Amino acid sequence: MYRRLALSGLCLFLGIGAAARAEEPEAEPPATQTIPVKTDAEPRRHDEPRDDESVTYSGIGLSRVKTHYDNLKEAVNLDFTLGIRVPNLNWIAAEVNGSVTIIPGENKGGSSVIGGSDGNCQINNPPFPPGCTPASGGQQVTSSGSDFQMQLLGAYLVLKSPGRFYATGRAGYGYQVTSIDEITNKERSGAVYSGGLGWRYGKDLGGVELVYARMLSGVDAIGFTVTYGFGPKRSYRDRD
Repeated sequence: MYRRLALSGLCLFLGIGAAARAEEPEAEPPATQTIPVKTDAEPRRHDEPRDDESVTYSGIGLSRVKTHYDNLKEAVNLDFTLGIRVPNLNWIAAEVNGSVTIIPGENKGGSSVIGGSDGNCQINNPPFPPGCTPASGGQQVTSSGSDFQMQLLGAYLVLKSPGRFYATGRAGYGYQVTSIDEITNKERSGAVYSGGLGWRYGKDLGGVELVYARMLSGVDAIGFTVTYGFGPKRSYRDRD
């Protein structure tokens, strides 16, 4: 009898324990903890201007160079540029520019031909011989018979307006040598300047420019130049 009572009590205890365990809620798995990653710089907003442009740039182009002498045709020059812009000021830069003749301008005659009362007479310099009186509207020509060639090296301060299409201007100091004595002896060095329009084809310093340049001793040029940025770039650490 005691054995039955003991077995009944044990069964009752086991049943109560099982029921209690069944009513307990299952334990949830531990939540994964997210550790924030610390960054050195805040992300750049999309409305901020890009700051990944090159600081240095170079350019190459061609130009037609003309003088005020009627017997000299235009020369074709190869132009090259090396520049550096001021950081954080995209509209101002400094440049070194060179121009060298690759196709000389033809010289159509080296002696001055001046209309006179007794017909045309050829002279090099005044005083005029008897019977040779200068006529109004006479051509201005050189005494040199050489074809026209010139080389120019200059340093400039450059300004460029913002935007895809932009205006550009340069002013500086240049040294010029030509094959024509009348031009070279008149002025070898002095102030030089240029101005023109351009179109930026990329996000950095690359552009295409059409420029008029005023050089020394009455020499001027119209040129077409392509520039492009190179070298290290200043950029945001968080790029798009």
